[in-house]
Amino acid sequence: MSKDNLINVFVGSLITSLVGAVLLLFEDSAGWYNYTYYVQSWGWISFNLDTPLSVALIGIVAALLFYCTYISLQGLRLKGQVNMQTIRYGLIASLAALIIVIVGAIAFIAVMLIDENSEWWFEAGFYSGLLGSGLTALLFYFQHKSMKTIKTGSVSQSI
Repeated sequence: MSKDNLINVFVGSLITSLVGAVLLLFEDSAGWYNYTYYVQSWGWISFNLDTPLSVALIGIVAALLFYCTYISLQGLRLKGQVNMQTIRYGLIASLAALIIVIVGAIAFIAVMLIDENSEWWFEAGFYSGLLGSGLTALLFYFQHKSMKTIKTGSVSQSI
């Protein structure tokens, strides 16, 4: 991968991680409502101090994505000359964020199916966390793979 492509990958990971973290903090992640004859209830999951568990989990995912943003900024500042270990840390952080988002989604679905709510849905916060961490992980994987190829001296041909 050429030096320009390495910088483009850092730009992509900067955008995906930053947008993912910001939207995760400022948008709702999921919601539900239940309308029965006697009871009407509704709720949502967001970065709200009323729900400490969601604040902790959303905060961890956002912090991991902001860390990936920092690594991307370092890569742009140093014109792609970032330590391979740093790229590996970014890959691990983005994968950890992705796993937390997926496990949280599975837990939310399980609770909604058990409670038998009338309707439930995912919102922008969930999708930004999922896509932001997933795309950032993919871009850091490409970055790590290309740096490994450059380090070993292998030359790959593109058609």
